[in-house]
Amino acid sequence: MVTQKLRKLVYPLIIVYFLVGMRNIERVTDNIVLQFGYVALGLIITLIFVYWDLMITNREKKYR
Repeated sequence: MVTQKLRKLVYPLIIVYFLVGMRNIERVTDNIVLQFGYVALGLIITLIFVYWDLMITNREKKYR
């Protein structure tokens, strides 16, 4: 299934964002409020994706 490959690709991208992207954002901006905003936005997007992925996975297991 194509969607499973896409879902497997997103998890490494999230990890790279938090490990590499956050360091680059810290270097670029000196404003602590903007840094916190980027972290909060990334966390919210990650939580929404994980929740959506778990719902799809549970639905797939339910119909097997």
